[in-house]
Amino acid sequence: MRFQLLPHALKLLDWIDQFEAHTEQSASLQDWVACYLQAIGHRKQAEPLYRQALAIRQRVLGEEHPATADSYNNVAMNLDAQGRYQEAEPLYRRALEILRATLPPGHPLIEETQASLDILLTKRGGFRSAIRKLLAFWKTTHAVRFR
Repeated sequence: MRFQLLPHALKLLDWIDQFEAHTEQSASLQDWVACYLQAIGHRKQAEPLYRQALAIRQRVLGEEHPATADSYNNVAMNLDAQGRYQEAEPLYRRALEILRATLPPGHPLIEETQASLDILLTKRGGFRSAIRKLLAFWKTTHAVRFR
């Protein structure tokens, strides 16, 4: 059923571009469609939609907004899923920088983005550093005691 709506959502995104109706809501639609495409395995097709959502949020909300950070994170996750770790890393780091500047310490979005970056670093070979960070994350968020 959902797949039947995809052509309509893509057409709506074309109209948004055609009429330059770039708003936070249109960026959210870009994200939702991209997320669906990624979920069904169409990662490369999702990438430009994630990037367009980021560009819209940068223009509409500004660079230092949590929703803009979310878009950086979405692009990074997409690149990470494609195995393009070197491209994803600076985007995760930028998302973290914005989130740390705009949200209180320990906020779940900060922790989730940090965990995603740590996992990416593990994939790139920074295993020991990433494991230390992940253990610290689990200790603080789950009050797990390690001996």
